[in-house]
Amino acid sequence: MAIHNTLSRSHGIVKWSEITRYMDTHRQTDSHSRAYIIARVFNIKVHDFIRFLKEDKTFGGVETYLYTIEFHKRGLPHCHTLLWVSAADRVKIASDVDKYITAELPNPITEAELYETITTCMIHGPCGPLNNYDHFSVIYCFSVRLAIHFCCGTLHDTLRSAIPSKSMANFGLPVPSANLIGVLRNRKLLEEMSYDTKELLKQHNDQVPKLNNDQRLVYNKVVTSIENAKRILIFVYGHGGTSKKFLWVTILSYLRSIGKIILVVAASGIASLLLPSRKTAHSRFKIPIDLNNKKSCDIKKRTFLGDLMQCTTLIIWEEAPMSDRRWFEFFDHSLRDVLDCDEKQFGGMSVLLGGDFSETLPVLPKNTRFEIIALTLPSSYLWSYFIVHFLHTNMTLESSNTISHGSMTLSDFATWLLAIGNGHIGVPDKDDPRDSSWIRIPSSLLISLSPDSLQTLIYFVSGDDTLNEPTATLLSARAIVCPTNNSANEIKAHILKMVTSARVYNSTDTMQPNGKHTSDLEGLYPIEYLNQLSFPGIPPHELLLKVDCPIMLLRNISQREGLCNGTHMIVSQLLPCVIEATIITSTSIGKRVYIPRIKFIHNSSDLPFIFSRKQFPVKVCYSMTINKSQGQSLRKIGIYLLQPIYAHVQLQIQFKFLDSEQIRATLNLFSVF
Repeated sequence: MAIHNTLSRSHGIVKWSEITRYMDTHRQTDSHSRAYIIARVFNIKVHDFIRFLKEDKTFGGVETYLYTIEFHKRGLPHCHTLLWVSAADRVKIASDVDKYITAELPNPITEAELYETITTCMIHGPCGPLNNYDHFSVIYCFSVRLAIHFCCGTLHDTLRSAIPSKSMANFGLPVPSANLIGVLRNRKLLEEMSYDTKELLKQHNDQVPKLNNDQRLVYNKVVTSIENAKRILIFVYGHGGTSKKFLWVTILSYLRSIGKIILVVAASGIASLLLPSRKTAHSRFKIPIDLNNKKSCDIKKRTFLGDLMQCTTLIIWEEAPMSDRRWFEFFDHSLRDVLDCDEKQFGGMSVLLGGDFSETLPVLPKNTRFEIIALTLPSSYLWSYFIVHFLHTNMTLESSNTISHGSMTLSDFATWLLAIGNGHIGVPDKDDPRDSSWIRIPSSLLISLSPDSLQTLIYFVSGDDTLNEPTATLLSARAIVCPTNNSANEIKAHILKMVTSARVYNSTDTMQPNGKHTSDLEGLYPIEYLNQLSFPGIPPHELLLKVDCPIMLLRNISQREGLCNGTHMIVSQLLPCVIEATIITSTSIGKRVYIPRIKFIHNSSDLPFIFSRKQFPVKVCYSMTINKSQGQSLRKIGIYLLQPIYAHVQLQIQFKFLDSEQIRATLNLFSVF
């Protein structure tokens, strides 16, 4: 049980009005000789104090309580009260304590009654001959050499006493409330409130006229619902190039300009870099990494994140089809608890999702097709509550009339692109006419197969200027896309031979027992064997880098700085302990960063040990895999296919992230669909 302890004290004081009134009525002067009066009054006050704590919920909901009565050396009763407060109301940070306790004397002029109560009942009086039995005797203490400093009263060692000053209340100005101070201390909440509303409104007014009919329909529905305080759940289905992000920014700029708090997240780090917030769903909502042993996100009440959720009006979730359905279900459970609304999906909060189900779905190693589909968003109990809106117009291709290096028109290319993703295009296989899943690439987009095909493809995409004098502008707009890491490594090795001045960084590889195998691992698996191991997402043992070569980050380091998994950079300097690089993608283009070595852990049932490698989290990025290319916009792209692609989606992704200038493909004869 998450129960917090709160300790309270109540003292018996002979100056209570009930006691002094009795003494005056009976013309008594020594209240200590009337112990039964003190005990009766004290007992009444203790019960009233307990009622004050329980029923008035001074410190929150009370689970249980315990108190004990003691007696001071003056013979006066003293009560210690211990409260068990519910988890939702427990004290978590220093500002929570300040709401209940203040360690200063009230102003004797503006708060005279409170000042009189505290100075009379909560401060010890002077020590002297008349109070030998109420306090320690100074003469006795010195006689037994008890080194304690005494004074004639209580010292007020406060800044206000040492330096005479004035508060805003002295001048009739409003004093900040405790709630406002709590907001100012919530960094997460401040980040979502620190916007230039005038600039956002100007941006909104510039973008609204550019919305097409499909986008305007979604925009009007979302804005109207938020303005009328109505909950709305929408999924915006749009293929690549339909300008979903432009729609998000338009909605964001308006709602934030009127003071609404909108949270924007993406399923992957590289996709989050294209959004204003640069937050992934995992980092923002504390989604657990291990989905098998959890049922909700790590969002609790009365925390900074919990307070942010309570103030949020709308959540925009980009690339939702890439997310495991359990992410949404865990988030739903957490919001129902934090917002105290069990009967409504997401606790009654409005949610706007976007993406394309013809792109990459959740990546689950060694799972079958049906197992992957079972973990997609449409398989969730939440899907039936969403309203689906479609974006049909490819706004990226609208800016161009033809596709370069070919006679294919804009309309033909857009239609052909969608047909690939939807699986509606194909030619019969020669050996099996019933198999029509093969796709024939137009000859205008192909490089003829020859021994120099790869060299031709590299020069088509990069050219001499990019290879010899690379710049952020040249490298950020072009890439060679491959279906597998092996093909990408082949291209990387081929290009690195064409440039000079390489430096090799060797990793530090270690292993630990995984609990199943306790034999002599070092004898069975020498360090040379560990150096040869290669795993997806982990850099190689020998990392070959050169100045001015493009690299890709393999881990999320700092989303605020633009360092996410998939961020592209150019190497500026190769140092022994760090790599100096310049970012060439997202909104952080031109920013200089330093990449340190980090530890990679690989724990798989295929290995009898836990593998650990300490290496720079980067790899050379003259080419990238299809999954890594998702979410990026390229002006010049080459496609390198040596084997059939397992899904139409992968081929569509390679062609769709094209910004309408040039495209070429080199394919093995046996891989031409």
